[in-house]
This record gives sequence, C-alpha cells and structure tokens, in this order.
Amino acid sequence: VQVQYVILEGDIETMINTTNIFDYEDVQLIPNKCIVSSRSECDTHVKLGNRTFRLPVVPANMQTIIDEE
Repeated sequence: VQVQYVILEGDIETMINTTNIFDYEDVQLIPNKCIVSSRSECDTHVKLGNRTFRLPVVPANMQTIIDEE
C-alpha cells in the first residue's frame, strides 16, 4: 500500500509518496512544559491547497471514512 501525505513548511506544500505506514503504536506524544502564557497566543490556522482552516484538520483513523479515492 502506498501512502501519500503532505508536509507543510510555511506556505510551501510538498506532496510525498512513500511506502511507510504508521499505526498508533508507531507514534508517541511526549508531554512537555507549555511555553505559551495564553491560548490566544496560538495560531491554529492550517492551509491545505488554496483553502485555509481556522481549526486543525484531524482525519478519522477509519478505513471506511478515509480512502485513497
């Protein structure tokens, strides 16, 4: 299975084809001290293509919801 994902670097979007598949067991979130004083300091805008979302887009990890087509 070939997986496509987007790496966002500033305003530059790069599409990468890869054969790596990541499962929840492969990703680890490490807690750390928060460096912001207030949530209002954070910018959650995400740009995908020519669309901008005010909230981050988090897809469901379900094959019936997300498909290659």
